[in-house]
Amino acid sequence: MKWFVLTHLGAENALERELKHLGLSATATTAACVVEASKEEMAQALYYMQCATRVLLAVHQSTLGDVKPSLAEEYIGADETFRVSVEVLPAGPGRTAMELAAEYGEQISRKVNLDAPDKTVFFQVGTQALCGIDVAGDLSKRYYRVFSNAHSVKGTLAACIVYAFELSGGVLDPFGNTGEIAIEAAMRSTKMSPLKYRKHEPVRVLEDERKAAFVDNPHEPAFPVWCFDPKLANLRTAKKNAKLAGVEKDMSFSKLDTEWMDVKFDEGELSNIITIPPPVTKRSPDDKHLKELCYQAAFVLKRKGSLVVACETEDTAQSLIKYAKDYKLRLREECVINSGSLPYHVMRYEL
Repeated sequence: MKWFVLTHLGAENALERELKHLGLSATATTAACVVEASKEEMAQALYYMQCATRVLLAVHQSTLGDVKPSLAEEYIGADETFRVSVEVLPAGPGRTAMELAAEYGEQISRKVNLDAPDKTVFFQVGTQALCGIDVAGDLSKRYYRVFSNAHSVKGTLAACIVYAFELSGGVLDPFGNTGEIAIEAAMRSTKMSPLKYRKHEPVRVLEDERKAAFVDNPHEPAFPVWCFDPKLANLRTAKKNAKLAGVEKDMSFSKLDTEWMDVKFDEGELSNIITIPPPVTKRSPDDKHLKELCYQAAFVLKRKGSLVVACETEDTAQSLIKYAKDYKLRLREECVINSGSLPYHVMRYEL
């Protein structure tokens, strides 16, 4: 069977890497991966996916001008109801999701139920169109993400940043904020499911496989995870979220300014620093925290260790590039991952 596993635009390689770790053969396409798998294989993998925003039973893949919603009728019983949902990517057509949903829905000759349909026909529309039957709903919602602030990010975005590059060893987030990056790293380390507390929800197309798939298989942490932040309020929030995620005991927390990292860690001790630093903007131009981050990374990282930074603004990226060069950190890989219409410039440096 063919499936479309959706993710954030720009995170296709991260999703492909995760799916292969979960034992699925995947081919990356725009904001998604195409997977060939049985229902049982997909159900077992779905329970542990961190980068996926939705999973669709594939109906068809087409160019934007050749969308055929009527093909979905084959997957909707004559007595079943449906609704249409549409995600429009930043590179998509100049039309709203509601306009497209109405247009596509008119081409499907089954009874509509917008509140509690038997099937949801989902379209992802960008430079191409993917159409499928949504089997698990919105996977970007995290049960642990109760406490947040203006700089919090979706758990799926944090997971995509963690999976963006092939890394091994422990992870430190020195600007932990409300904990998403460190929590997603700890979930990966312990094989904790993002759906741990959603077992009771029906996974419509995969219902027959649910009991076999939804079995927890946690293990001892494969690598350590540290969550630091200069602000005590942020650290308390991160701890609360980590407790809800079930990984608080598998993480180390500390209120620490970046300039004191070399007190916590010996020279060459750390494998990976992964973080979203406070953004540099014209209104808040201070970038000393990025200078200190690069200075400390050059000291505490192992040889070939990685500094992965997701920059929320162009000014943040330019400051990081400048200071990384000053401290002889070499740019090895980069990508841009979108959260909605907001692009994050993600760069990996190493010594």
